[in-house]
Amino acid sequence: MTRILGMDIFNGSREDFYSRLDRSLKAKSAPILIATVNPEILLLAKRDPSYKKILDSADLRVCDGIGVKLAALLLGRELCRLTGREILNWLLDQAAKNKYRLLIVLKKSGLLNQETLNACLHGKYPELDFGVQTLSPSEKAGGSSAQIVITTFGAPEQEMWISANRDSFTNSSILIGVGGALDVLCGSLPNPPAKLSKFGLEWLWRVVIQPKRWRRIVNAVLVFPIVFTINVISNKLRYEKN
Repeated sequence: MTRILGMDIFNGSREDFYSRLDRSLKAKSAPILIATVNPEILLLAKRDPSYKKILDSADLRVCDGIGVKLAALLLGRELCRLTGREILNWLLDQAAKNKYRLLIVLKKSGLLNQETLNACLHGKYPELDFGVQTLSPSEKAGGSSAQIVITTFGAPEQEMWISANRDSFTNSSILIGVGGALDVLCGSLPNPPAKLSKFGLEWLWRVVIQPKRWRRIVNAVLVFPIVFTINVISNKLRYEKN
């Protein structure tokens, strides 16, 4: 693990990550909670101990965000970047191919509605066996025997919701929040240009198409590097003092 702002981040390879998910699905083991971590999430966890506790309880915290990857490089560590969109595509492929039942928990009043989602997934994955629940982050999950549970609330609500409802999914192997990844997959949000994605600049695209997110971008691009630098210097001074 690589520790950034007090949070341990998975530093294995892409192959290691998907191999672990595959083993969990085949073994039908206890649910694995996956958290995709970006700079904004790390800042929020640093400010909110209850949210940090939830993230600490996740089985896998993966690097989703170029800022986290760059921070790790400054610490001399290499992190594999695993975005919510990439993991979502892998899960959908595996579910369709291996007949895993999937539950998607849509955010009530979100960009994507159930009708659009159904048409999208039936078109892209005709063999996919899935159910949909449309809820607010404060509502409890309905019953489900799904092996894969995907939520779309966005951070921090999706991790908080999964933590609160984890005991409801005793038959599940994987629990994950993917934010707006399904919105992009089903066309409710436009795909970022390939060149921006290649260099980890999806955040720039999101602020262009959703200007109201500018505060979140400021946190990720300006506040996070400052807080990270202060944290590194503080830890170094503490180590030298001891």
